[in-house]
Amino acid sequence: MLAFDLFCGSGTTLVASVLEGRGAIGFEASEEYCEIAARRIEAAERGELLRFQRE
Repeated sequence: MLAFDLFCGSGTTLVASVLEGRGAIGFEASEEYCEIAARRIEAAERGELLRFQRE
């Protein structure tokens, strides 16, 4: 199964997909939120959870 999140924001759906061992594709217009989502996804791949935080 593949999740498709057209407005992924901070990446919560993508993180959940990683934790469930599923694939996911996300799109986000904001570079800031893309970076936040990327950090959260990388942490989930390591088995960690990061809360959403704006810098």
